[in-house]
Amino acid sequence: MAKRILHVDDDPIILDIVRATFEKDDEVTVTSVKNAFDALASIQGLKPDLIIVDIAMPTMGGFEFILELRKISETATTPIIILSGRARSLGAYNPFQQMAVVVLEKPMEPDRLRYEAKTLLARVE
Repeated sequence: MAKRILHVDDDPIILDIVRATFEKDDEVTVTSVKNAFDALASIQGLKPDLIIVDIAMPTMGGFEFILELRKISETATTPIIILSGRARSLGAYNPFQQMAVVVLEKPMEPDRLRYEAKTLLARVE
């Protein structure tokens, strides 16, 4: 069965890039949503194996979203990749390191994103 990735980002270009990064991979399916509220609403039905999330989003930002994820039993331990235009500063800030397994800077290299995602998904087995 294909592994499920939930991708949350308010930027349609980044949504397209992430979708394209995995589109030829039969082992992965990507569900993309434009905000944290839609993502939270989809958790029960989707049961993602990995979550990729932007930090700077309107209404509910990525960090608040991650805190909400950790309260839900289905996603309490789900690996998370944070995408951010400020990844270098985030990586040095300890609470962010505890929230996510990987922090990548935008614009991210698709090969690096694919590698990090596949590595995390292999651990979910």
